[in-house]
Amino acid sequence: MSSETVHLSVSEDWKLWYKHMLEYAKNKKVSDFINLDKPDIFSELEEPLKPECSEEATVKIKIVYDIKITAWKIKYMKYEKMNEAEQFNLKKDFLNMNLAIDADYVQA
Repeated sequence: MSSETVHLSVSEDWKLWYKHMLEYAKNKKVSDFINLDKPDIFSELEEPLKPECSEEATVKIKIVYDIKITAWKIKYMKYEKMNEAEQFNLKKDFLNMNLAIDADYVQA
């Protein structure tokens, strides 16, 4: 994709640009993220459940628990990172950004 500046002056330019962006997104396999007609692909994240420790204290049970707790820690770190990233709404913020661009375009 070229990094040169593109000036869109008439509505047909915008339609062509949008069509180009949709095709580019499709090629990059991210089209679901920019298609506002699709249902919301993001949902509330569910916090991973911490495994419970067994009442029995055997070496085998301790090893199994250690494996489960390690896997849980990894999932929990991913959960926290995703929660931080979701402090914006992709669909809403993308729409607002485009409305702002359109408003500037109309004023020009």
